[in-house]
Amino acid sequence: MDQVKSALSALTPGEPTTHRGLTVIPLTTKLRSGLRYLLLEDGLRRDLVTIREVSESGSVPELTVANRADVPVLIVDGEELVGAKQNRVANLTMLVPAAKTTDIPVSCVEAGRWAYNRRDFGVSDRVQNARGRAEKLQDVRASIRTSGRRAADQGRV
Repeated sequence: MDQVKSALSALTPGEPTTHRGLTVIPLTTKLRSGLRYLLLEDGLRRDLVTIREVSESGSVPELTVANRADVPVLIVDGEELVGAKQNRVANLTMLVPAAKTTDIPVSCVEAGRWAYNRRDFGVSDRVQNARGRAEKLQDVRASIRTSGRRAADQGRV
């Protein structure tokens, strides 16, 4: 409990930002967490991360992430991945291990296209809406319980 109190007392509120009745106040701290990771967008921009279809023919519910960085890469639930055969969103928030290639669970958010417009993926500035993410997470949890897979109900997505 002392660690929690210490962490909370070290928080400093930043400048509030308001948009359409919603105000966000950033909280910062000078405490070091020891957790080091790279955001997906930064990894892609620095050419340390590549996201591709799992094979030439592809697979709607999964993609392959090659992380060449020396730290894990954070992929956030609902983050939209744009490119390859079809745009997708991440099914879960994941830390992809450093210097590893990993298959990740995703869902399609682009109906009607199953052809390459480029070989790899980039990150868009769009994120799946909160309601859609909550429904998807409900499906993923049920899938984990019944089959051990991290799959969403593509029809609901």
